[in-house]
Amino acid sequence: MESIRIGKDIRVRWPINSSAPLDTLALRLELESPLGVRTEEAFTLEGGSVMFYYPGTRQRDPGTYALTLWANYGAEGQTAVDACHAFRLVGRTCQEAPGGEGLEISTVELPAGELAVGLQGASAYESWLATGHEGTEADFVAWLRQPSVDAAGQAGQAATKALEAAKKATEVAATLQAHDKAWGEAEALRVKAETDRQAAETKRQQDTAAAVKSANDAAREASEKVKEASAAATAANEAAGKVDAAIEAAMQAKELLFHDEWDTACGTDGTYNGETGFYELNGLTDITYEQARAIIDAGHIISTYCEGQYANSKIRTNLPIRTGLSGGGGADNGYFCNCLFANSQLEVIRVNNRFRPHQSYSVYGVLFKADKCRVILGVVDFLFVKAVGTNEGFRTFGNALESATIHNVHFNIYLGNCAKLDLPSFTTLVEKANNTAAITITVHPDVYARLTDPSNAEWYAVNTAAQAKNIAFATTE
Repeated sequence: MESIRIGKDIRVRWPINSSAPLDTLALRLELESPLGVRTEEAFTLEGGSVMFYYPGTRQRDPGTYALTLWANYGAEGQTAVDACHAFRLVGRTCQEAPGGEGLEISTVELPAGELAVGLQGASAYESWLATGHEGTEADFVAWLRQPSVDAAGQAGQAATKALEAAKKATEVAATLQAHDKAWGEAEALRVKAETDRQAAETKRQQDTAAAVKSANDAAREASEKVKEASAAATAANEAAGKVDAAIEAAMQAKELLFHDEWDTACGTDGTYNGETGFYELNGLTDITYEQARAIIDAGHIISTYCEGQYANSKIRTNLPIRTGLSGGGGADNGYFCNCLFANSQLEVIRVNNRFRPHQSYSVYGVLFKADKCRVILGVVDFLFVKAVGTNEGFRTFGNALESATIHNVHFNIYLGNCAKLDLPSFTTLVEKANNTAAITITVHPDVYARLTDPSNAEWYAVNTAAQAKNIAFATTE
């Protein structure tokens, strides 16, 4: 197989041995890129060879290209022959085969292909009988239709479950309203405690000033009154101590109120741990008061128009989403794009039940520069995404990502940065994929090595399941 620098014009000569003259057949030539994209190409016939021209202006992806020649495409007697390793595009001329580094147009001479023309083998009905089945052709047709009948029954069951989920969503909305009311009451108590603290501080300052003035007056009056002045000073210090104690009590009350505020805001996803003195949320158990305060100040996502809400913030994780999208607590709108833009401290992101973007840009910038993000809690659902542009869907996810639940993938996606993404994440991605055509998932070289290693049974099983669903894994190298 020849290696040719990408961007050079290429001529390909492919001799074809056929039982029928090539110019009497309905021929179709297809080119397959390294990403699995097939395109029909124009060609000419010279004697018994197919001549194909591939201009450098159309070349985009480096890697190995394949050619397929179809005869009687889409009609009776259809057949084909492949050149699985026709040529390889490389990034530099120094990577070309010796002698190919010049400026001339490259010509690829392929080995002769064998094109067998004519119907081959038994009919589908005959093959069915040969595998041990019995019955008429009508029985064979009924056997083919049975999976569709079963799928219709399953669809009815899914509709029933969807109605049950909608009912639960209504109950969740009522619970959130109750939480909002409790939060408002807690905030009122916090404001009152702060007012009391300020009043106590003013009283302490006033008492201290009066005590100092009294002590100075007593010293000037006479030395014999020093003892009396000392007693007055002692009384003043006691008063100041009481004020300090009041301030300390007010600060403790403020912190206790924040504990309640935190528990209310986090709901079942987090709490304050009195034994460790840390706050907990979304699986993080060592959140400090300052970090918890920043999370509370960042607030809940309460609207679909949340673009940039957490951008450039320093939160380690986010509060539960309080918008009623996608059956209760999801975020399925393009405005979630860039919500966490440049959040350098983010470790865990919660998207609740389901993040269901409608456009490819909805996912492109979600975690841009969020280099510490390890876990995505909830479901990232690509059901309604029509395309992901140039395969950039998760390109901004960094090497720290360990766990993500991804559903309904039906197009090529790029996970090439995610070296630590775990086995359950890939298992779910394949199980929940709903592609109707072949797709490619590009992964990190370390992940690709595990998927293609037969001795690594669990990872290799994921690759096998993917192949059964017409899903191919590729790597970045």
